[in-house]
Amino acid sequence: MRRWLGAVVAVAAAAALAGAVARAGCQGDGPEVAVRAFIDAARAADKNSMWQLLGPATRARLAEAALRATDTAGGVRRYGPLDVLEVGMSDGSETRPEVIVREQGGDSAMVDVLRPDGRDAVRAVRIDGKWRVELDLNP
Repeated sequence: MRRWLGAVVAVAAAAALAGAVARAGCQGDGPEVAVRAFIDAARAADKNSMWQLLGPATRARLAEAALRATDTAGGVRRYGPLDVLEVGMSDGSETRPEVIVREQGGDSAMVDVLRPDGRDAVRAVRIDGKWRVELDLNP
């Protein structure tokens, strides 16, 4: 996940990395739909939509990163989670990657994002019937 998706969403100011009200994905159509919607939102640099697709653990880590950024700025500026989200494409490819559910059990799934140069694994969780993306924010 570090190479492609990790580069698609990078948390600025003390964290690394970061959801899209997925038109269909948000309605519970499956974890692969949520991951596709997240990728589309990242490609469109739509931070608000990306935020909507992020799971609670990722949102919490981004909120913590925003607090650290505010502390680092000495309180001169207050940062929110979307402020520490930096969006950019790493490979410049126009080709949409293939997204496949590798395994699913209950409210959790592992989804593979297949690119010409490799594969990333993305964890998705179902919260209140809607699939959300949980990103590995470790540098």
